[in-house]
Amino acid sequence: MDGREVTPRVVRFGVFELDRLSGDLRKNGVRVRLQEQPLRVLDALLAEPGEPVTRDALRQRLWPDATFGDFDNGLNRAINRLRAALGDEADNPRFIETLERRGYRFIAPVSTPEAKAPVAAPEAKPVEPAPSALENTAGFCSAVRASTFHASGGVAASRGIRTSSGRPRSA
Repeated sequence: MDGREVTPRVVRFGVFELDRLSGDLRKNGVRVRLQEQPLRVLDALLAEPGEPVTRDALRQRLWPDATFGDFDNGLNRAINRLRAALGDEADNPRFIETLERRGYRFIAPVSTPEAKAPVAAPEAKPVEPAPSALENTAGFCSAVRASTFHASGGVAASRGIRTSSGRPRSA
């Protein structure tokens, strides 16, 4: 390893889980719809939980070519949409704290799922081969042998089945 800290793919906070690679935000396992910019703001805040993230740092990361007015309105809308998706409030924050005129801070505890040991695949059971065409034919021939043909009238009579006269036919 080169000593750099690896950013975890999945981050959990409260009842939420964010897959940073796919961009899926889930609440209690159910996907929460979130537009790209609010999702990117959330990802930026989760990259440094508990630390202030300045508005300028967010601008550089999310809107490098935007003018100040476009950025300011865009960031405010993104934060509002993000708070709505998380059920958070600016006046009583559980996740995103506003740092007046400076930026934002992610204040909820953040965790990552523990790496699970690989699960061994179950042993494969031997598969019985399907009956061959020859075996199928042999079974059919056995069924045919159980039937006899009446020589005089050419009518097939199975063992134990009575003829039209009501008398049993012999084999």
